[in-house]
Amino acid sequence: DNGVLTLTLPKKQAMSGAQRLTIE
Repeated sequence: DNGVLTLTLPKKQAMSGAQRLTIE
């Protein structure tokens, strides 16, 4: 799940990933 990755990655990486997923 993306949630697991979000918890594993730093906040900056998590936010960037969320933004990229939102854009796509």
